Amino acid sequence: MATSTPKDRFWPRGLTWLVDENVATAWSAALEATMFTGWIYDHLKPHAAALKVAHPLMLRAIAAAKKKNDRIDASKICDCLRCDFLPECYMASTAIRERQRRESFCPLRTHLIGL
Repeated sequence: MATSTPKDRFWPRGLTWLVDENVATAWSAALEATMFTGWIYDHLKPHAAALKVAHPLMLRAIAAAKKKNDRIDASKICDCLRCDFLPECYMASTAIRERQRRESFCPLRTHLIGL
């Protein structure tokens, strides 16, 4: 087991530290789709037996809850994953997501150059 300093536990190296040093068996996980899900998904996918991304609008159990915080949301996502009720969304490949990201900046770049 490699030693690491607390400074090494920050993103994205913190994800590698968490997975490589603390998890000995195959594991599965679920993420709620957010703005940062793509790079977290890419970073965790090689380490996971199964990694799923939950569709945020279809997670009615979380959206309808009166008490909401990250711990309760994570617990409900885990329950949905465990019972195979997780509404998955499609995760495009890294190449497709990178091309979409570049193309989304193209109109802005054209506008700024044309000024």
